[in-house]
Amino acid sequence: MTVKIYLCGGLVTDWQDKTIEAFEDIPDVEFYNPKMFDIIGYYPEVHLYGPMDRYKVEDCDIIFGFLEASNPTCVNVVGEMMLAK
Repeated sequence: MTVKIYLCGGLVTDWQDKTIEAFEDIPDVEFYNPKMFDIIGYYPEVHLYGPMDRYKVEDCDIIFGFLEASNPTCVNVVGEMMLAK
């Protein structure tokens, strides 16, 4: 069984890459990393960002939330964590 992990948090540092690297020797782990997507360029209609995240949060087994010091608000992280609950 594949365990799916959603990485929610700031997009400035490389915390997502470090987290994925920490699991590289563990089989059957799949990550959804929103940092991989240029959301504005890929989805010109920004209102699609929320539904995409909601779908991925609901599809994952585990959610990691990381609050970056450079993040002016934590609204998105808290919102994604609330979706997971």
